[in-house]
Amino acid sequence: LELLVDDPSAFECVLLNVSLPYVSGIDVAEEMLGLRPDLPVLLISGYSVEEIQRRVSDLPIRGILQKPFTSSDLYEAVRGLLPRRP
Repeated sequence: LELLVDDPSAFECVLLNVSLPYVSGIDVAEEMLGLRPDLPVLLISGYSVEEIQRRVSDLPIRGILQKPFTSSDLYEAVRGLLPRRP
């Protein structure tokens, strides 16, 4: 969060695990989006997508990637967050 506070434009997107030590990834996402509402956030979780969607229904989360996933799944999820470049 400190890096985002110092330079909000430093990140093109953020990938967050829902279950982090000492804090919820959803809480971190909420704080990050409070600082930069347009920041594309992808949540990663072993919980069901439906459960996570219920928990973040009031946040502009751009995607949820369910574990386990392949490197191709991750690539496609991140690619979907970023704007297309010529």
